[in-house]
Amino acid sequence: MSGFNKFIKQKLIDKTTDGVSSMLVKMQDNIDKTFQFFVGKPQLDSHIESSVSIVAGENTVPHHLGQTLQGWSVQQTSGPAIIWQTTGALPSKYLYLVSSDPVVVDLLVF
Repeated sequence: MSGFNKFIKQKLIDKTTDGVSSMLVKMQDNIDKTFQFFVGKPQLDSHIESSVSIVAGENTVPHHLGQTLQGWSVQQTSGPAIIWQTTGALPSKYLYLVSSDPVVVDLLVF
């Protein structure tokens, strides 16, 4: 899923550098907490579907994620339109949208 690998902490076993060892362990704990904030966020696996032509009415848009869609947003649009999501048979492959007007959009999918 995400591009982050599990963070692995290393432990020093050297009694002569106990201060350095404990400082390294604290630093690794802080880094681990920081990475844990990001790991598992679906937005890490996002990408832009560029220049998607949307017609007025129902649209089936392939999202190319290789997994079930978690969310989406319109990044750019060629004109005014109200676009909303509906349900469909294959959320692992397609985003199902309804639009008030025809428009070309860039979609962020994750």
